[in-house]
Amino acid sequence: MPYKNSYTASEAKKDFFNLIRKASLHPIEIRLKDQNPVILTSKANLESLKETVEILSIPGARESILEGFKETRLISHQEMLKKIGLKSSSTSKK
Repeated sequence: MPYKNSYTASEAKKDFFNLIRKASLHPIEIRLKDQNPVILTSKANLESLKETVEILSIPGARESILEGFKETRLISHQEMLKKIGLKSSSTSKK
């Protein structure tokens, strides 16, 4: 059964404690007739969203993050050791 993430206010009222548990995993939308929907979410998710907004409000931050993603690539442990000037224990003489 796919998870439901949008409820009417009446549905939410009937199952409120269960929705609180679900909201710890993913945001839940609650709709009231003729009102803007509200979101029930975990404190951790809200803090994460606030931090993201704060970071992205710094001039140039978004561009810098995107540029960093472009430059990021996976390398082997051996390649990293070589890059920083260290020898791995498997290649050093005993």
